[in-house]
Amino acid sequence: MLYERAGDTNVNSAQVDISNARVYSQTLRYIKNNLKDPDLNVQMIAQNLKTSPRQLQREFAATGTTPTAYIRKKRLEQACKMLLERKQGQSEAQISSIAFATGFNDISYFNRVFRKSFGCTPSQYAQK
Repeated sequence: MLYERAGDTNVNSAQVDISNARVYSQTLRYIKNNLKDPDLNVQMIAQNLKTSPRQLQREFAATGTTPTAYIRKKRLEQACKMLLERKQGQSEAQISSIAFATGFNDISYFNRVFRKSFGCTPSQYAQK
């Protein structure tokens, strides 16, 4: 009887792990598809995926980050890509346009976050 209970616990644990992995992958996909939305936040994601904000936070905590930090990281990665395209002459987008296109709705905040992450302004990054 004790063995059966231990086995049941392992099965339930595996089901929870699979469910959590599914929620996490759905979250990553949702973020990728909605990254340009400046209103994208944990509450919006949780509501659309029919889960709780706390559950999302737990899933990201297991990877050593938060949903908000992950969103910011992905936005900055996209901004870097766009700045490099600008540098290579593939785009003539202004810094402000790049900020808005990547979901930042405040140029000052974009500049601060960018400088903190990369040690230079977006303009300096585009010139390197």
